[in-house]
Amino acid sequence: WRESITFNYLKKWEKTTVNIEGASQRLQEDCNRFTRIVEDLGVQFLRALLTLIAFLPLLWDLSTHVVVDSIKDIEGSLCYVAALASLGGIIISWFVGWKLPGLEYNNQKVEAAFRKDLVLGEDDKDNYAQPETLWSLFTGIRFNYHRLYMHYGYFDTWRITYDQFMIIVPYLIVGPSLFTGAVLLGVVVQVSNAFQKVHGGFALFLENWTTITELRSIWKRLHEFEHNLDKYA
Repeated sequence: WRESITFNYLKKWEKTTVNIEGASQRLQEDCNRFTRIVEDLGVQFLRALLTLIAFLPLLWDLSTHVVVDSIKDIEGSLCYVAALASLGGIIISWFVGWKLPGLEYNNQKVEAAFRKDLVLGEDDKDNYAQPETLWSLFTGIRFNYHRLYMHYGYFDTWRITYDQFMIIVPYLIVGPSLFTGAVLLGVVVQVSNAFQKVHGGFALFLENWTTITELRSIWKRLHEFEHNLDKYA
């Protein structure tokens, strides 16, 4: 797949007469990372699908032990709770991490500029890789990383808080049944385990949000590269 994408771009790039920013990085690094990340997410998606196939019927049956008034009459209520909680987490994460893809995109641009000057300096140190130039380029890298870490800081705070809350959700739903004697502790543990498995399958994208953010930034760069290839063909 990487070979197909790379050489498809090469055919168009060889015919352009305009210098496209970061073309070498798009052709070598971004094509490689894009295909590798999509493959990895695809494997995880398949595993999550198999997990859901195995545990959804179990959680559906365990939903009969729910005594919470608002959902006790809904058949398979725990499955719906897991799905809606995961969907809500993804939607909130989308807004909380709104700026992350753009920052990842800018990060690759400043890294590429620094690396390009170093590569040119390997053959011509008189005109490239000068200390003042490298310091200026690295200052841009440092500034961007500081912004990136700040935004990832509050995003990780939200994600960890969400994960910790989802651990106690099944106990909040089935716990009252334990205290009234309607179910045994073993059933509560079963519900918790099955709920976590099902929720983990639904929350695949939330658990891999950092990787997906990186993928979105790569897609953005490749999309921009394709646009420039067509524009300057």
